[in-house]
Amino acid sequence: KELHETAGVPVRIFRPGYILAHKTYMGQINTRDTFTRLLQGIVTTCLAPRSFYKPDSSMRAPYFDGLPVDIVAKTIAASSVGRWDVAELYSERVVLNDRADVNLDTMIGWVKSAGYRVEQVERYSEWHDEFSNRLNALDRSQRQHSLLPLVHAWKHPLRRGSVPAGRDRAVNGLLNESPVNEIYVHKCLSDMRMLGLIGPPE
Repeated sequence: KELHETAGVPVRIFRPGYILAHKTYMGQINTRDTFTRLLQGIVTTCLAPRSFYKPDSSMRAPYFDGLPVDIVAKTIAASSVGRWDVAELYSERVVLNDRADVNLDTMIGWVKSAGYRVEQVERYSEWHDEFSNRLNALDRSQRQHSLLPLVHAWKHPLRRGSVPAGRDRAVNGLLNESPVNEIYVHKCLSDMRMLGLIGPPE
């Protein structure tokens, strides 16, 4: 911002949400990120909560803001080319997936449709306690790639967030269908099998 204000240089800042693995490149998944660790934990423990989210009296649907890295790159590129409006010589934009039909709860169904057995626990606190116990019981290699180092951050259900102001308009044209869908989650599970993070479905 200082560069723009002092030198008049056009500046556009992009703030992505959660950046996920590429939609099509096989075996290229970030084994250390929270999303991969969560999927690995759910598959290896066969356990998930009934819902990852706090009840909301406003009935606001939860959403998962992650996007594959190639979609993030396309969004930024599409919003950067061409002529810039004078009023937008400095702007900050958020690039995320805000579709209400995509969240961690729907992803559990996609894990199941990939052939993995997942028991869903009604009370979140009971799930967290048993999930932690089962992660601790995994062998050393599985624990190393699991959510165990971060499991304390999942002690309470997630809030249902609202979309930040300044969401990039260019995302609209790219997300007629969410890139994070059943096919994508199955691809992530396949990547994890290729890397030995999880076994095959039953």
